[in-house]
Amino acid sequence: MRLLLPAAVLVCCGVPAAAVHGQETASVRTPLALSRSPATAGEYEVKAAFLRNFARFVNWPAVTFPRPDSQLVIGIVGDDPFGVVLTDAIEGRLVDRHPVHVVHFRWNDALADCHILFISGSEVDHLPQILGAVAGFPVLTVADFEAFARRGGAIELKMIGGRVRFDINASAASAAGLRVSSKLLTLAVRVYAAGEVP
Repeated sequence: MRLLLPAAVLVCCGVPAAAVHGQETASVRTPLALSRSPATAGEYEVKAAFLRNFARFVNWPAVTFPRPDSQLVIGIVGDDPFGVVLTDAIEGRLVDRHPVHVVHFRWNDALADCHILFISGSEVDHLPQILGAVAGFPVLTVADFEAFARRGGAIELKMIGGRVRFDINASAASAAGLRVSSKLLTLAVRVYAAGEVP
């Protein structure tokens, strides 16, 4: 489908900010489209857009949502690098009829009470405990620090050439009972399958 999108979406989908600076809109074919009005976006505005779009391209087990309009909870554990950006961008928005709700956690809270868990770089030292707390639960783990996917996280956001890109640990997502869309897998820089990570 051909979409008319703001320039911020082009940055979100891998087009350098410099290439679209000053443009109000641009036409692009992409499965990761998110309407957002500013023509430029900071790093964490872009990452907030990615979090919402990950929710659109990951399938959770049906029992995860008791009702068709149950909340889709995005948790942030540790220091919040988004500030108000994440809540402004996605709080209350619908993803497949599920209103999005943002919750903040400490590393030793009940972290399985969410659908997507963004793990802040402040919690690197607690990563084994955090991943252990959600092991076996349908929680999509996301972080933007180095080697996250290789250490057992599901999606690692990374900056490459001024663009936000991502790696996917498909084995970790599968172990959580999640099914990642082939469209999302295609857009990943690297996909780790079973046996490819320690």
